[in-house]
Amino acid sequence: MRTSLRFTLAAACAAGLAAAPAALAVDTTIRVEGAAANLIPESAIPIEGSGTAQVFDKNFVPVDVSRASAFWQLYRATASTGLGLGFEYFPAFTSILVQKVGPDENAGTVGWQYRVDHVAPPVGADQKALAQGDSTLWYYGGADGARELDVAPSADRVPAGGAFSVAVTSYGADGAAAPGAGARVAYGGTAATADAAGRVTFVAQAAGTRTVSATRAGDIRSAARAVCSFAGDPTSCNLPPAAAPGAAAAGASGDDVAPGSRITSPRLGGRSRVVKAITGIAGPDRSDVASVEVALARRVGTQCRFRARSGGLTQPRPCARQLYVTARSAGGFWRLSLGKGLRPGSWRVWSRATDGAGNREDVGLPRINTGQFRVGG
Repeated sequence: MRTSLRFTLAAACAAGLAAAPAALAVDTTIRVEGAAANLIPESAIPIEGSGTAQVFDKNFVPVDVSRASAFWQLYRATASTGLGLGFEYFPAFTSILVQKVGPDENAGTVGWQYRVDHVAPPVGADQKALAQGDSTLWYYGGADGARELDVAPSADRVPAGGAFSVAVTSYGADGAAAPGAGARVAYGGTAATADAAGRVTFVAQAAGTRTVSATRAGDIRSAARAVCSFAGDPTSCNLPPAAAPGAAAAGASGDDVAPGSRITSPRLGGRSRVVKAITGIAGPDRSDVASVEVALARRVGTQCRFRARSGGLTQPRPCARQLYVTARSAGGFWRLSLGKGLRPGSWRVWSRATDGAGNREDVGLPRINTGQFRVGG
């Protein structure tokens, strides 16, 4: 049995799904990609807290599963959308195998697999506990080593006729990131091929919201990201009136939108034996990315000791008083080398990008440009 074909419950009955107490609700996201199309777009699913729920497999065998598991997340998502979920419990493995989601059913070496935060877990979905901010992807495929595509538009609200770029990242099953070179990127009714750095540039179409997505032969398709364009009235894209340049034609206006950055390694929320660098990607606005800065701190109680450029740590101070150092950037990728590596313990990290027009990114997006990780056993 392939270890990547992980066990999940089928929707034998949706009764018994209880709403979580507000104090225990924690957001995770789930996305389900079928053989030919997306089945469930990226959607927020709150963790239901502690305890178990009982479900019945296709043979009506009762199984108790954790309400914090990736399996229960899928069960609830498919039940709420009416997709249908098929699974079977295997006592020898004390786990459940997801066999069918919607129209796609396991056949031969092709079947349902899952990843959490771009990484293929070594356990079944019913044994994988999710944490706050975790993103789960279910996909129907055959290759255990298939790469997962992700797209990051430089801006999600752009004046009609203005230019914006899209960075395509390709993740291996171990979570390692690389440029999505050669990926076909679609925006509205147009498409372009990502260059060696995994980038394409589009001109925003007429007012309205359109999606950006990427595909590449043999890879898992990306999520669809929305880009809203406006013509004269920025409020149509939920922007304040002041966000509209005096002349919004064809990108001739000034750039007042900050770029974005994402930390790709180490895995935020995870544990690593050795960390010798902090790496990530940055998506520019029209002025491109001028620099990326990184703040890295070792947790000391409720305070932080920040890592200076010299490699030493500051005295304990509030974590909100970050000390940033500049990372090395190349194309859409950046890297902060850490010499011999970080000492074991709990660490926090922040990244922020600045573009050529001086716009600086706001930090504070969990699991995107800020987060925690542990080093050591």
